[in-house]
Amino acid sequence: MRNESKITTLESKFPLLSVEQGCMVSKDADITVAFRVE
Repeated sequence: MRNESKITTLESKFPLLSVEQGCMVSKDADITVAFRVE
């Protein structure tokens, strides 16, 4: 019998809501923008 309390999902560990116009939006409403430097 498995302990159900130890089972987690990827969504709960990785709080990414969406990617909009090159920006990552988290479930906490944080916006992350990345730039490439050449």
